[in-house]
Amino acid sequence: MIDTLLQIGGGPATAVALEQLRATRNPLETALLARGLEAEEPGTHTEAVLDAIDDGLQWAGEARESVDLGPLFDLLRGYGGERALALLQRSVPQWGSTR
Repeated sequence: MIDTLLQIGGGPATAVALEQLRATRNPLETALLARGLEAEEPGTHTEAVLDAIDDGLQWAGEARESVDLGPLFDLLRGYGGERALALLQRSVPQWGSTR
């Protein structure tokens, strides 16, 4: 579904992608949506992506099962700025070498 949505492109598809980005906690879905949004409108949705990364990391900390956070950290690496750095610094103690 995500791939099809991103292939459609345009305003309505972007709105749905943003809605899904805010709703999902799945790290892979977050990464796919974020990359698609960045390809469609570079730099426009940085805060929404960082919010989604933050939400995903918090959710994973509360999840009862192990979650592959690699896609979130790969995304985070691509963003600069103080907020991205703060998210990374906050995450290192919890996720640095345990998962």
